[in-house]
Amino acid sequence: MNAKNITETLISDTDKLGKTVNVQALVVALVIIAAGVACFFLIGHDRFSASVDMLILLVGVALVVLGAVHAARKYNKVVYLPTNSAVAVAQFSMDAMSKKRVIDSLEKGVLDADSVVLRHGGSLRLDILRSADGSFNAVQVFEFVPYTYSPITEVFYIDGKNADELWDGLAAKS
Repeated sequence: MNAKNITETLISDTDKLGKTVNVQALVVALVIIAAGVACFFLIGHDRFSASVDMLILLVGVALVVLGAVHAARKYNKVVYLPTNSAVAVAQFSMDAMSKKRVIDSLEKGVLDADSVVLRHGGSLRLDILRSADGSFNAVQVFEFVPYTYSPITEVFYIDGKNADELWDGLAAKS
């Protein structure tokens, strides 16, 4: 599961996450497109040679395409609704020996960094969808089965101080 699929799954599972329009990215994309369109008005008036006209046309087309791609990729952002904070996915590889301890901790609602044994290339993966302000984490554990990771737990939500402590502990370990 890639970051986009994880985010989409988690958004559909809770009312704490939602998509909002990224106005700043949209304005930047529109400015880039407008610059590309402006290039089209510079060509064909006998001010420039044919080779310069072709170069201006190429730059105009490139700017329009770049602006459209930027708008398509950055138009929406996922936010934690109570604080309007952007969220991102982080993934940590774990040692298989910590599987039972991590799952038990999640089910009790007390997952902390001490429960998780990080190991590069481990057979377990801990995916965390974290708000930028640190007040929300959505956590799910995946296990590697040949060629893909499959979820072995449901999604657990950790809010407030516990979310920040978990993140700080995992960041210190990695």
